[in-house]
Amino acid sequence: MGRHTAAGDDEADDTPVAAPAATRPKPGRHARPEDLEPEDVEPAQEVGRGNQSTAADLALLRERPDVRNRVIASIVVPFVLYSAVMVLIGAASVYLIWIWIPLVTAGVLAGSMLDSAHRSPDH
Repeated sequence: MGRHTAAGDDEADDTPVAAPAATRPKPGRHARPEDLEPEDVEPAQEVGRGNQSTAADLALLRERPDVRNRVIASIVVPFVLYSAVMVLIGAASVYLIWIWIPLVTAGVLAGSMLDSAHRSPDH
């Protein structure tokens, strides 16, 4: 008998049958607290960034002018360089199409400046 054939009436099927384990699916990330049972509630996992929330970033920008100046420069410089390159190569007509390049660069640089300021010992 092949492995995909069913046992006939005259053959004994001694294959053990087990019910699937009663497991509930893990609640999704958009599950509401009232939909969860008490054992489903997991403690918030701390991300490696600690207190680097938006409020902490804004407080850092208000309190430390050196960080504020570096963040402003990290936002302005990519746009100045991008504009200069676009004018030099004569591609001013596609300026808005490629604007994502300095936007992403400025965001990464500004975030890096804020992260390094949060990690610095004088913070």
